[in-house]
Amino acid sequence: MEEFILNETGELYIRWNINTGYRKLEFNELIASLIQQYKHLGGTYDAFTQTDGKLVGNEKIVIIRNLQEIIQIAIILKHTIYSKFIPEDKRPEDKLKFKFVDEYSFQITHQYTQTEIEQVKSVKDWYNNFFKLDVLKFMENLKAALEDKVVTVEEATGLSDILNQIVLGSAILYDKLMHENLFN
Repeated sequence: MEEFILNETGELYIRWNINTGYRKLEFNELIASLIQQYKHLGGTYDAFTQTDGKLVGNEKIVIIRNLQEIIQIAIILKHTIYSKFIPEDKRPEDKLKFKFVDEYSFQITHQYTQTEIEQVKSVKDWYNNFFKLDVLKFMENLKAALEDKVVTVEEATGLSDILNQIVLGSAILYDKLMHENLFN
């Protein structure tokens, strides 16, 4: 069963099946997949809006599916970072609650503020001012963490926090594309 709910009070609930291909990927392959989806989303959006500046019909569906992939990859990366680098007794209280329901699905809950939701005004704005910056920050921080070949709990927690931002921003945009006509 797949569910996505972002209600008017800012409560987020997602329960999605996992693309089984992602569960089989190694850490570096997941990172490569995140980068691929980042590039794909930017290129697809540019191609779709090049002539008329709008996203309509199937174009919105393609972007929505891309967002689903991004959320899945980020959640699996987050889970991998937790299991590899942060012992259970050192895991901080996380604003994004996630768990794997079984080997085929995961669940996310979160409470947004109205300000967080209102920050996402368009695909282009979200991509350039949030998603792009988060992906680049994640890559920089990952590179710095791997430099000495030891990822500390603090470094892993920082990486996890960035993945939270990617998931939460993607979920807001996903909801807005499903229910609103966003302007460029």
